[in-house]
Amino acid sequence: MGENLAHHHVRTLHLVQATEDATELLAMGIARIATPGWQARAGQPALQTIAAGVEKLAKLTLGMMDEFDTGAFPDPKTLKEWGHNIDGLTRSLGNRLEQRAAGDGRPDILRLKHSLDVDPFWPGLREALDTAADARAGRYVHESALGGVRPLGRPIHEMWQVLDDKAIARLGLASAIAGPESRDALCRVRTEIIGTVVRWWHLLFRVWQHGLAGPTARQLSTEVRLQWDTLPPSLEALAKRL
Repeated sequence: MGENLAHHHVRTLHLVQATEDATELLAMGIARIATPGWQARAGQPALQTIAAGVEKLAKLTLGMMDEFDTGAFPDPKTLKEWGHNIDGLTRSLGNRLEQRAAGDGRPDILRLKHSLDVDPFWPGLREALDTAADARAGRYVHESALGGVRPLGRPIHEMWQVLDDKAIARLGLASAIAGPESRDALCRVRTEIIGTVVRWWHLLFRVWQHGLAGPTARQLSTEVRLQWDTLPPSLEALAKRL
């Protein structure tokens, strides 16, 4: 019995630490992008940080779902096989939580999922984060180029420019971006875009909270610090308002 309690305690510590690692990565990257001085051309570290947080939180959620269904958390080989594919991970997770929400009669979760599906920034963000997480296209793009390997796909800053342009048009800030208040306007633009990641993060929290990822996730949702208080005020308010 003592060994079982010790194993349970160690396992709980790993679950808590994995959750806090993921949410801290998300909070750090989001906060960096929301600052006026962030520039996409030199801003890959912030996107890589968010991508790492999204990957960890998605894998943790999928793992707890698998554990709830089969009785076992995926082994390291399976987690590795899932890879760094942010687009694939978020799509797979979205499909599974949608099925569970429908089966458990959770229209509130389905509404949150639908609002994310129609979010105009979510496809572009997934593409940018997917590229940031990829070794040749993002994480080691400069080192690969030094070794004579051409980068894969579009540069991340070009992807982000599309998001910027979309947010500027959506908020009607074209004149402000070109004027003396450009830094404040740019903060609004970046907050509008990166707020989509906060919405995804909140969706997962609600899925945990309502037990759709299993009892372990439900317990974690009450015990783990979510790091929302480390976000810029406008994004912290968004997280609390959702």
